[in-house]
Amino acid sequence: ALAYKALKTGGTMPATLNAANEIAVQAFLDDKIRLSDVPKIIESVMNEHESRTISSLEIILETDAQARKQAIMKLESLEKTASANLR
Repeated sequence: ALAYKALKTGGTMPATLNAANEIAVQAFLDDKIRLSDVPKIIESVMNEHESRTISSLEIILETDAQARKQAIMKLESLEKTASANLR
């Protein structure tokens, strides 16, 4: 469903999905999050992204960097919540 949303939205949204997916999947593989958290992180990053028309490689690279940063912030927030729940 998220890939269809990215495709339908177009512009920089597919790059956002890809970047957030790479961060979230790596966190799962590193046992930092549950598999069920992966789409939640991706969807959250996509929902905050305002898609832009791709007119240069620079826009794609900026989008990728921003989405990765947002995904990392979501992971850190999720980790803090999880550790607080363990107390």
